[in-house]
Amino acid sequence: MLGIIGVSIFVVPASANNVEQMDHIFEVTTIKGEARLNGEVSSASIVFSIITYGEPIQIRYRAMRIFKVTEGSLTIDGINYRMIPKTWKGIASMNGRRFVALGDVIKGDNTFVLVLHGIVIVQFSDGIIFRVDGTLRGEENPNYHFVFLVLVSPI
Repeated sequence: MLGIIGVSIFVVPASANNVEQMDHIFEVTTIKGEARLNGEVSSASIVFSIITYGEPIQIRYRAMRIFKVTEGSLTIDGINYRMIPKTWKGIASMNGRRFVALGDVIKGDNTFVLVLHGIVIVQFSDGIIFRVDGTLRGEENPNYHFVFLVLVSPI
């Protein structure tokens, strides 16, 4: 489907490494997405807002930045799953090339874990396009695999 698409995350733009160390808010919106379950492909989209916080963290000669989701949702074939912001954790490279995030989403009384991993495809003046791979897992439900092409832009 998305051959040029390559999550997670999921997400500090490359331009941010030249900005003062302060909290930044970004919006993530789906350009194109799909969900796979047992070989069947369904349409999917994801939208969420994040905020970076704290000082960069040094890990093996690389600077990383922690972020949190402030709101968002996942949609699979018209069925909405709401993100639970207090459960979400994420980390992104300071150059904005990769991110990893995970947290809970709910649909009705069911809670699922959504894991995302993103990698930059292209950067524009208005934002960055990421390929995001992800999985949605629940205790008694089958596991979805996602591929998204998302735009991450500052608010």
